[in-house]
Amino acid sequence: MQHYNTTITENMNRILNLKGGESTNEIGDVIIPTIEIIPQTDVLGSGKLINSTSQNLFNSSADKDTYITGVSYSFIKDVTSTATQIFIACTIRGVLKYIYRIACITLTPQTGQDSFSFPPIKIDKNTAVSIVSDTNVANIGVCATILGYTTETLKGG
Repeated sequence: MQHYNTTITENMNRILNLKGGESTNEIGDVIIPTIEIIPQTDVLGSGKLINSTSQNLFNSSADKDTYITGVSYSFIKDVTSTATQIFIACTIRGVLKYIYRIACITLTPQTGQDSFSFPPIKIDKNTAVSIVSDTNVANIGVCATILGYTTETLKGG
């Protein structure tokens, strides 16, 4: 491995007992701790909202950090529906946030679907992630899936 930071080179040489210019392919008895930095994304939750204003998709863990990395949704509404927006809602740093909004046209038949991913968003522990409609008047149906991952909370010390 080559790099251009002389401080790192000097520190590694000291750890591996190497003199300047020497190299090795063996670490020997030196233990180098590692950590997984690319967690496996999975389905955290999914659900449907039918003629109501809110549906819980999943609850974040009480003892693990939860990160949302993507959303997939589809919706359909008929001409009698007064819905103007559909939200994906979660709590971030104690504040209810809408991480995605879907625009609807009131009193108009409409369908839509999309899937997208984004950099990880850490949500609060032990809170709900929901799909929300601004009204439940008439016929509207929404399905949503939330992608992400959980990690163990690292403790200092």
